[in-house]
Amino acid sequence: MKKRYKEAKNSIVKSNKGALESYLCSGVVKEVEVLPAKNACDACKEWEGKKIALKEAIKKPPLPIKNCHNEKYGYCRCCYIAVMD
Repeated sequence: MKKRYKEAKNSIVKSNKGALESYLCSGVVKEVEVLPAKNACDACKEWEGKKIALKEAIKKPPLPIKNCHNEKYGYCRCCYIAVMD
């Protein structure tokens, strides 16, 4: 079971990184926002609505949330959404 969780977590990390890279390639996205997963923990909910410069998110990704304590899944399931002007 732990192997499955680790694989799922790694897939989410790769997906989030891919999202940031695709936003950068678009040339139109300058900021991203963290979208907490359904049933997010308190640590993840604190990020809701916070905008982060795209280049900063690539340099120092806030996801996965370091102190996430999602009891149902055991890992952070939050993702990025593009902020469009």
